[in-house]
Amino acid sequence: MAFLVILGLLGLVVGVVLLILSFVKRNKKINSLLVILFSFVLIIFGAMNMPPSTNGDTAKESSEDSQTTKSESKKNEQKDRSKFYNIDKIVENSTIGNETMTLEDYEGFAVNAFMLEGAVHKFGLPSHVIGAMEGDETMEVTYPTNEDGYSVGLIFKYDPTGFGDWKLHEKYVVETDGIGFSEYTKP
Repeated sequence: MAFLVILGLLGLVVGVVLLILSFVKRNKKINSLLVILFSFVLIIFGAMNMPPSTNGDTAKESSEDSQTTKSESKKNEQKDRSKFYNIDKIVENSTIGNETMTLEDYEGFAVNAFMLEGAVHKFGLPSHVIGAMEGDETMEVTYPTNEDGYSVGLIFKYDPTGFGDWKLHEKYVVETDGIGFSEYTKP
């Protein structure tokens, strides 16, 4: 489109030169006026269809675009619940607790005995979840704690029993800002 603007500017220059020559030679001025009018149309059309500028406003536009992209991806993520399939099933069929996890609670979680269903019942929704798609046999969740800046990470393996389907396989403590997987919100 920049080509059209340049062509329009060139046509404008030619039209003005023709107009000046027509005054000097006392010819009809209609051809030069048509060239000038056509040049203005080319300039306007080319300018309206130009790509965005690449000056200092680009950083601001990029920031706004990235915020829009983040919000759009978050909306798409909320619409696509398939990656939370297993945890959503547990949440639908459980009473959701509201206790805050403490260090004593964490230390009391027995590997191969503590169940994810029990965690949801007592502590509510995990803050982050990974590996909860249909067919996954391992699910990793994190819960906020009463210790500022720290969360508890729990890795559960699918093992159906009478008390629940997801047994604790591993537990760890992580800095809250170091959690690198999907935030979980109630469906």
